[in-house]
Amino acid sequence: MERLESQKYFVKPEHLYTESFPNLPEEGMTLSFNRKTALSREDMTFLTWDHPMVRGAMDLMVGGEFGNAGIVRFKEFDAQVPVLFIECIFILESVAPLKLHVDRFLPPLPLRVLVDISGKNISELLSLKDLQSKVINEEAFHVKDSTELLRSLFPKLLESALAFAEKGRQKEIGLASSMAKKVLGKEYERLFELKKVNANISERELKTAEEELREVLKYIDQANLRLDSVRLVLNQPSR
Repeated sequence: MERLESQKYFVKPEHLYTESFPNLPEEGMTLSFNRKTALSREDMTFLTWDHPMVRGAMDLMVGGEFGNAGIVRFKEFDAQVPVLFIECIFILESVAPLKLHVDRFLPPLPLRVLVDISGKNISELLSLKDLQSKVINEEAFHVKDSTELLRSLFPKLLESALAFAEKGRQKEIGLASSMAKKVLGKEYERLFELKKVNANISERELKTAEEELREVLKYIDQANLRLDSVRLVLNQPSR
């Protein structure tokens, strides 16, 4: 990226971690995030949240594997925190037909779990913001001498983290189901009462409303957890 002048940039797909960058031509592109600036020149692209490049970049970041695993170390030893634990981010998501709009009640939801070496849930001990402010990136080769330990430890920690995330899944599914019943159930009741005074309301409409509620509840209940990212956190005195 090259900054040409205030609010004007030139970007070109070089040194990419992926085969290509969404909607970015090989010859590059001049762009701006400011509408007035972008409209002042025909060869300048105006980027908004809805622009295909922005949406594609967000999908690339969320769906890509780069950056979904890492190792961090506390800047300073904290006696109140375990010496080693993992941070897992699970995504609770429902794969349902778009016509049902299940995301009204259960949008893709991140569930964060921290588990120490004993398998204890310590998620309440450190918020994401607090943890982020206390750690720095750690090179993977610093733990290469402990590969066998990590190989035997990691599966157990991930298993524990998934078990705690499953409890969160059940809670969120319950909340989403209750909301769906409240919203779609009221719609069914409205049609049912309206049919008493309006002959234009057919049995088919009532059946459709009832089926929609049943299908939405089914897909909410089938929502699954997906492990999106994991970090190994080391809390050890400086070497």
